[in-house]
Amino acid sequence: MEAYILSAPEGFVYAVDSLNELFLEMKEIQFESFLRDAESSLKIQSQNGSDLALQAIGFLVGGIEKYRIKDQEELANLLNRTTDLKADVVRLVVQVLLEPNSINKRFGSVPRIGKLVEFDWKLTVAMESSECENLSIPYITLILHIENTKGKIDLHCMDLTIDEFYKFKGEIYQAIHMMTSS
Repeated sequence: MEAYILSAPEGFVYAVDSLNELFLEMKEIQFESFLRDAESSLKIQSQNGSDLALQAIGFLVGGIEKYRIKDQEELANLLNRTTDLKADVVRLVVQVLLEPNSINKRFGSVPRIGKLVEFDWKLTVAMESSECENLSIPYITLILHIENTKGKIDLHCMDLTIDEFYKFKGEIYQAIHMMTSS
């Protein structure tokens, strides 16, 4: 995760400064509450420069999830070594982001959605329907074979127009890129 933090976007330095400033402006209990709200939703309305602070929290949560960080001491040492966060801010960030309830939420109870086993497709043309005699609309049928958590194979079918298929294809490529980059 050290490389992750060291390769942070340029604005991360300002976001760290914003977190430090927020800590100085708020009482410790308010700051802890801010962190809890930020960690759980990351959609808090802007207050006292909290936008940058939220970005910092979001970036740290992303790293914790990506590298499955669970040890408070490890994260504290890493933040002290790689950021300019004040010691009290590091202590509270680590305490909130790695408290047992947060870890269970993040790693323990992740919903299992199954595994893609097979992927079939076919190109078809709808010639007519009960409402229109001459359609001639091409569409693609995708058949996904998904192995559920109990080992049973479920079939999921989708009919997509060509435009919908290209949009779906683009989203799949984006997902692949996000999973393989960094």
